[in-house]
Amino acid sequence: CSRPRPFQTLEENEREYIGWVLEQVKDNKTKAAEILGIDRVSLWRKLRRYQME
Repeated sequence: CSRPRPFQTLEENEREYIGWVLEQVKDNKTKAAEILGIDRVSLWRKLRRYQME
């Protein structure tokens, strides 16, 4: 019997938040990285990791 998880994982939260920020800045990755407090290279790595390219 598989029960729904009451919480999302940290990775799921991060992926959703990155997606939300990108929507807010109309996919401007430079602005998104600035808002997220990370450099653009780190954002690109996360996008690749979460298959959000």
